[in-house]
Amino acid sequence: WFLFGAYEAAGLDFGIDATTIIAGIGHNTALSRVLDAYARVSYQYVDWEFPNGGSDDDNGLGLGVGVRFAAGERFELNAGLDYNYFSDDGGDLALSAGARFNFKRALSLGLGGSWSDDVSSYTLDGRINFGQ
Repeated sequence: WFLFGAYEAAGLDFGIDATTIIAGIGHNTALSRVLDAYARVSYQYVDWEFPNGGSDDDNGLGLGVGVRFAAGERFELNAGLDYNYFSDDGGDLALSAGARFNFKRALSLGLGGSWSDDVSSYTLDGRINFGQ
């Protein structure tokens, strides 16, 4: 089992700013020595600020499944599907893929992307694993 969270701030087109907060829980299952499957569920909150001074917010549920492949001792690849449902905006299915380089067991750097009908995003992230 694992816990995860994220804070994202984005400046979008037309002067719109978006802030997203995500908190969730997931589970990994080893399929082989080099391949894991995972599933996760999360609570998501998003707040939009508009250039005219207005704002809006929404919250919802995120569900995700995917696989993680150890391509080498320090390098891994991942791919998954994420479904996010917001109470005001409905649902959206996204495909994600990425790579991660492990500097040490507890410290890694990741590069990824996510693509859906509504949003394409690219991330560069750092991860610290506690208890490693």
